[in-house]
Amino acid sequence: MVEQGVFQIYRLFADMPPTSQSFMLELQRDSHIEYLANGLRELGSSFCVLDAIDGLYSFLRQMKQPNGGFRDIPACQVASILYILDENLVVQ
Repeated sequence: MVEQGVFQIYRLFADMPPTSQSFMLELQRDSHIEYLANGLRELGSSFCVLDAIDGLYSFLRQMKQPNGGFRDIPACQVASILYILDENLVVQ
């Protein structure tokens, strides 16, 4: 079982001298970045939307008029975007 395997790792770690523990707890930044980047490459195309959301919020904030309306965007497009986005994030 997974729990037993994890417990064995924790037990092994607890029995180590403090210097070994601190060495094992060091963040290996380059290895972590490589691991995460490799994981991102294997994501499906539907996940690319997550990268675009910040840019979309920024764009919408620029297009928002002081009175609350939007400029230079057809109303149906704004309605579609606002329907997709979280209401709290658009207000900001």
